Amino acid sequence: MLRQIYKERLFVRTSWEDLRNVFVGTGGWDPQEARVFFDQWIARSGAPVLKLQDVKIKSDASGRHVTGSVLQDPPWYDLDITAGLKISPTERLDTKIRIKDGSASFSIQSPERPKN
Repeated sequence: MLRQIYKERLFVRTSWEDLRNVFVGTGGWDPQEARVFFDQWIARSGAPVLKLQDVKIKSDASGRHVTGSVLQDPPWYDLDITAGLKISPTERLDTKIRIKDGSASFSIQSPERPKN
């Protein structure tokens, strides 16, 4: 996509809309997805503020289940984040969490008790 922008826009004033159009046309982005992405990361000031809520560990025969929620302060961003659960000094279990409309629940299964 950057090569395409360079090829088409070298020495030409380029707007964020021009960049978004190349991402849609060349990168295969959905137009609505591209609009949301550019609006939240370019048009807004600040950054997402995230908080964990109701984090619990339950044990059963298959191991430990860590559950909880991730909350955002407004204005809300549509985000994909990676949450990591440390199970040893060198091991971590990662899971992707999609946050939309200000919150998302998560559940991570671990064979070991999480470490601090």
